[in-house]
Amino acid sequence: MSTDPRSGGDSAPSRRRLVCAVALTSALALSSCSAVAGDDSSTGSRDPYAAVATDASGGVARDAAASGDEDVAAVRLDREEMQEVLLGEGEYPFAADEIVRRAGLEYFEENIGITGTAYRRSFGEDEACARQMDTVNERLVGEAPVDGVYREATVTDDAGEHTVHVWMLAYDRPVSRGEVWDEVLAACDGTSLESRHDGVSFSALAEGPFRGLSMSIDDRGRAVQAPERGADGESPAASTDGTVSSRVDGFSVTADLGHHVLSISSVGLSRESFDQALEVQRAALEEHPGLLG
Repeated sequence: MSTDPRSGGDSAPSRRRLVCAVALTSALALSSCSAVAGDDSSTGSRDPYAAVATDASGGVARDAAASGDEDVAAVRLDREEMQEVLLGEGEYPFAADEIVRRAGLEYFEENIGITGTAYRRSFGEDEACARQMDTVNERLVGEAPVDGVYREATVTDDAGEHTVHVWMLAYDRPVSRGEVWDEVLAACDGTSLESRHDGVSFSALAEGPFRGLSMSIDDRGRAVQAPERGADGESPAASTDGTVSSRVDGFSVTADLGHHVLSISSVGLSRESFDQALEVQRAALEEHPGLLG
């Protein structure tokens, strides 16, 4: 997104950008936060995970390679299985207006596993938390995934837009993102970042196999001539300089699942609704006990 939150106009786009910067920790990439991505529901063919390597030294080497590949295939889900594990239609904490589905690595490589700039631009290069937040997505995706699936469910109501993002990546080796979260939380847990138009506070979040953070982002930069009263008779929170403040909550966690990383995040959901989504996702994982170790 191109909107600079330090400019003088309505900073709602910057608020959404900041949430998305970690939500695609689970994952809208910064460049895609301003619009819903196009639907690509094609699952494609399964990758040849158990392919036999060729080796000029003869059959013994080929058999050993085949055995190693089969061992990996035994503990790694294929694309169809990953799609079965992820939250699907009817399992979100709302009736979705739209569900975007993606499969393969292209979307991850181009939009999620990249270094962002939103936090450093908003809060400064010297903020350790801002530096961590701009790089967390890239580190969560990590090196050399072999396949992935992604879903994004959105609903819009009188309170605004609510989105859940879930993705799962498979690797040819066991993976862990504990060190990533250690570094992010060391810099951000209990921290508040402030700029002229935005403020964001962070706290650690852990539920079962999931670990990550919660965010509360305040948009203080929307100038108004006179606050309008809502249906309940309450006015928006107006400051003395004629601006209206609003807040959006974001939650983002990942789970290490052997040869997989699963991420779930939300923008605009309450903590109760996010916990509901986590519970459904956790129940789905329990149907694959090998993933939970």
